[in-house]
Amino acid sequence: MPKPLRLTFHPLLFLSLLIWVGICLGLPAGYTRNTLAILFLPILYLMEFRHPPSLSNRQMILGAMLLRCLLFIGPTILEDDWHRYLAEGYAITHGVPVYTLAPQNYLHSPEVPRILLKHQGFIHHTLHVGYAEFPAIYPPDLLFLFGFPGGKSGLFLWWVFLELALLYALRKQVHPAFFSLWLFSPLILWEGYLNRHYDWICGLLLLLAFLNPKKGWAALGFALHLKGLVFWLLPVFPWKPVFRGIGFFLVLEALCLWFYPDRYQASSSLKVFANFWEMNAPLITPLRIFLTPFFSDQAPIVARQLLLGIWVLLVLWIRRKRTMQPWEAMVAMCLCSPVNNPWYLMCGAGLFLYKSPHLRTWMGFQFLYYALWLHTDPIQGLFITAPLQALFHLAIIYTARNPQSESAHPPSPSHP
Repeated sequence: MPKPLRLTFHPLLFLSLLIWVGICLGLPAGYTRNTLAILFLPILYLMEFRHPPSLSNRQMILGAMLLRCLLFIGPTILEDDWHRYLAEGYAITHGVPVYTLAPQNYLHSPEVPRILLKHQGFIHHTLHVGYAEFPAIYPPDLLFLFGFPGGKSGLFLWWVFLELALLYALRKQVHPAFFSLWLFSPLILWEGYLNRHYDWICGLLLLLAFLNPKKGWAALGFALHLKGLVFWLLPVFPWKPVFRGIGFFLVLEALCLWFYPDRYQASSSLKVFANFWEMNAPLITPLRIFLTPFFSDQAPIVARQLLLGIWVLLVLWIRRKRTMQPWEAMVAMCLCSPVNNPWYLMCGAGLFLYKSPHLRTWMGFQFLYYALWLHTDPIQGLFITAPLQALFHLAIIYTARNPQSESAHPPSPSHP
């Protein structure tokens, strides 16, 4: 068997720089995205990181931060969520009722103060919000966090500060291999910094909660508050911290309800998202097609309820004997969550990399999954997206059951 090629972060830095230059030169978004995936995939299969002794290794951190900076200052690829982050962040910090006023009306509404209408950054991000007909969905404290830094550069610095602070909190509890794979993970770099999705925050919060079962319930509840998708990963945790985390989550939601009751009204975007938003998981499309003749417009809701039932049965079947493993929870999430976008995988990335820090094949298949991820057209979803996601799930199962075939890295220390 050939010896694995050893690479440090320098080739990754050079490769990302080339891709970033290509994006800035105006190469088509889809072409650039797939090129990046195709170039990264063989490297991920062959690469063996030279793990530094600790997080304090300046070379590793500086290289990772430079990568993040290069990706953050470039244009996003087929994503515009970060414009909503900043537009709604600006709006809520200036007293705009973001849960009743849609971004498409910001520039024409008397409820938006004049000082904000003269702010070029606010105008720019408002004009680029996707699905601008929907008011805010995110919790108010998260929107304040988006609005606090003030602009793209401020958001990047805030991103880096939060990431380093959470990694520092984990420094004595994980193997050094974790930091290498996290800091240079294509998933975190691509979706966390190029496309600027905030789901990686939940990924580190969940790992912090997992490693601190007695005191981590607050991190668990806060992660659930930031992203409802975290619900699918709760079976990884013992029941007691889950109940405490849910209790803390309910306290946070009660406070939001007290200060922003409009977020929970029947016509809110939160309710629209929960019932009728895009559905692209492998099982949801055939279920929806099958149920539509019987339930008409209610078919999406019925399909979601059936998937939730399948998920509950799956969790009970596994947990009757043992705790659910992160890879099992992620497969169940991808199968049963009606909305299954690639960046959602960041929610479970911390847990997965901690439990299996040497599974580079998972990263490769995950990145290939993103590169070939299409859209929610029912026919394409049934015949193209679903088989690709099934391949992704099988890859997780294979690598989780055959860890010795992946690397010679020392295993993570057992949890105390």
